[in-house]
Amino acid sequence: MPAAEFYAALPALLETADTLAGPGSARDRLHRRWLRVEVLDRIGGKQFLELDEEARTELLHEIRKALSGRVSETAVAGLPVSRRVAVGLIEDGDQDSLVRLVEWENSIACRPTLTELSWQDDGTMLIAFGAQLHAADGPVGVTTDDGDDGDRHVLTPTGLPQPLLDRFAAEPLTGGASPDKASVVLVLRERSSGAEYRLVTESTVVRGNGGLEVTGSTALDPARAVAGSPLGQGVWDLSVRLNALGWTKSTRLGKVRAPEVPAQLTAVAHPTERTLRITPYWTNPHRDLSLRVEVPEPPKPAAAAPRPRGSRLLSRVARIVRKR
Repeated sequence: MPAAEFYAALPALLETADTLAGPGSARDRLHRRWLRVEVLDRIGGKQFLELDEEARTELLHEIRKALSGRVSETAVAGLPVSRRVAVGLIEDGDQDSLVRLVEWENSIACRPTLTELSWQDDGTMLIAFGAQLHAADGPVGVTTDDGDDGDRHVLTPTGLPQPLLDRFAAEPLTGGASPDKASVVLVLRERSSGAEYRLVTESTVVRGNGGLEVTGSTALDPARAVAGSPLGQGVWDLSVRLNALGWTKSTRLGKVRAPEVPAQLTAVAHPTERTLRITPYWTNPHRDLSLRVEVPEPPKPAAAAPRPRGSRLLSRVARIVRKR
């Protein structure tokens, strides 16, 4: 459906919502839903970036016409900070800055560092790590200002032009995006089925040098790791899921490791299935951490040592003598 035809119908939907709900939280939820799904999701991905200049201009023109004066300020205020900035850029017709914002946000990823990995005396595997949000140009920074109404937190992205930085400075982090609400969880994934299991993870927010890191630690218990049940046969991958500053990002754990993490990992017997062995290993080629649970192969018989040359000569002479 052409952009003009699609967005021509949006004002009528917004007006219907206003008639039925009236000002208030219910109407704001409807407005935010349309903003997220029908507007921001359509301009927030690679498909938008792949449009040519003319198509992007037409799309943003139709969006701006549809939203003009129809979306409540309180609905926009409930969006994540980067999306509030995007709405402001749409309203102002700043297409170049909007494209730069979308490029930056699409580059954001979780970067974890494995800091400890060891088997404990109780049979659990201690896994400790730190995680940060990074974009292509550097970490997603955050600063805090002391104000009359309490601390005010704002994003300080690396690599963005000053006009975009000024927009972020005017949009404080609120609600679940506040730095102190950041958290991490270690996720165990069965490779064959894709089933995921969140492990109990203690997390701590660490602030310093304008950045934010969340550290986490988990005691992986092979007897109870799968929602209270033991690890089964197969390969299990480990990922970090970081929830911070309005984004939730996941990535595999292990590629980046502290010097204290051993290069050679130790296999152990399965705590409940004694015929199985649990072998932690680094994947190839990405060097991420995984666990293999399997029946170990029986040891191969030792190859017979070759007999010395002299002993073969003596055996030949002995056969000749016996024949005589």
